[in-house]
Amino acid sequence: MVGPEESDAPLYVRQNVYILDVHPKARDVLEIPEFEGLKPFLYVLDGEIEVKELTIGKQEAVNDFENALPALTANADSAVVLFYGCFDVYERNNQWVREKIKLDRKHPI
Repeated sequence: MVGPEESDAPLYVRQNVYILDVHPKARDVLEIPEFEGLKPFLYVLDGEIEVKELTIGKQEAVNDFENALPALTANADSAVVLFYGCFDVYERNNQWVREKIKLDRKHPI
């Protein structure tokens, strides 16, 4: 959907970020792509997905700033947006992100 100028994305930005969207149907299993040097942030706009044993519902998010995200399974028809960028700075330093965007360290992925 969106990527840096040198990417093949239909819309480009002058930043080293990628934004992808997908609309999996219930029971679809999707591999999550990786972009070297960038961190994933997966947000569920609608529906419900599962990543390992962690269930992520509408308006919730999941990330792993140290490892690649494993495949996701759609528990219902869903709308999901995947952001790739340098989000580790926000995760470490921004209290709002830690409080508002369900970065749940009790359920490591």
